[in-house]
Amino acid sequence: MRICPVKDLQPGMMLGKSLFSDDGQLLLRAGFPLEAEIIHRVLGTGRTALYIVEDGTEDILPEETISEETRNRASAVVSNTMLRIAEAAAQRPVSPEQLKTVIEKAPEFRNVVDVERVSGEIASIVDEIMDSSALILNQTLIKSNTGYNQEHAIDVTMLSVLIGRRLLYSRRDLLELGIAAFLHDLGKMAFPELLAKRPHEYSEDEHFMMREHPVFGHTMFGNSTDRFFMAQAGILYHHERQDGLGYPLGVRGKNTKPYVNGAKPTESMFPLSEIVAVADAYDNLIAGRKGAPQSPEAAITEIVRQSRSIYNSEVVKLLVETISIFPTGSMVRIVEATTKGLDGCAAAVMKPNSAKPHHPIVVLVRDAKGNRITPRTVDLAAETHSRLELAH
Repeated sequence: MRICPVKDLQPGMMLGKSLFSDDGQLLLRAGFPLEAEIIHRVLGTGRTALYIVEDGTEDILPEETISEETRNRASAVVSNTMLRIAEAAAQRPVSPEQLKTVIEKAPEFRNVVDVERVSGEIASIVDEIMDSSALILNQTLIKSNTGYNQEHAIDVTMLSVLIGRRLLYSRRDLLELGIAAFLHDLGKMAFPELLAKRPHEYSEDEHFMMREHPVFGHTMFGNSTDRFFMAQAGILYHHERQDGLGYPLGVRGKNTKPYVNGAKPTESMFPLSEIVAVADAYDNLIAGRKGAPQSPEAAITEIVRQSRSIYNSEVVKLLVETISIFPTGSMVRIVEATTKGLDGCAAAVMKPNSAKPHHPIVVLVRDAKGNRITPRTVDLAAETHSRLELAH
């Protein structure tokens, strides 16, 4: 199967992976033939792309970081949490200046997070990642414009846990890290009217309010449990910077490997938050939250440029090792290659190459003029020289 932008869907194509709603309900099952009416309905879901099956791509099977079942349950938890907080906020409408006090003291905001359900789903994600052979994140190119909050929480969690796994975190520490990543934007849910907006659409007052979301999230989670103190610190500090110019407290980072033992949140950025900060930034860049969506390679390049000043440089190194710049199933164009006849061809990525990330194994499906060709597999690692770009 391969990734196909929704705008390029054509009647007769076959759905490669099942399509679910933002709250985890099945919409279309894999293998369903796409007709014109179905495509019109898919356009209304806010999805940017789908997996489809076409000749030559039947053997391309993207490796799942977590199962669809686990992802759908986690998505439902995000939706439920958003609803609970929106209902709490609606019971006591106040000015932005009063909101901090209300969140701290109002009974509506006590136990607003279903901690047992959240921790249970994060435990499932951690266990699946620990039991898996997957070391790279391979499934974040397909985004939803309407389900951003659910997808963002899950994708930041997976990426954070994968980075923590590379640091040999214990299961307990991975659980705390996963919860911090999953709930890092918890405070934003107190502003349900702003969740649908992009940051450049905020007014000056709204920007000020949103800068307080780490404090609000930390408070709401702390008012819901007397456990997971490392996760609470991870939520509070995830917008701090290595140079001390972040918010809400302006603490500095140390640009060292983010090991948890001995960390003191009052003195510097908490290690878990340094991981969440990088995962959050990467996912926002590829989702296009602050501009046009960027490719994995462009997003990584941007984060590397800002390492040491904004992001922990050791975490950024681990990000580079964890992201597949040409994910399985993505469509690429061969810009240059040593072998005659490959230049300009379109191909679907069959298998990323962790040793040579710019040289995956691909299946050629179209020639340089866009005409369908008999599919054939090419290992670009065997090329003396090759250069690819993601197809749009």
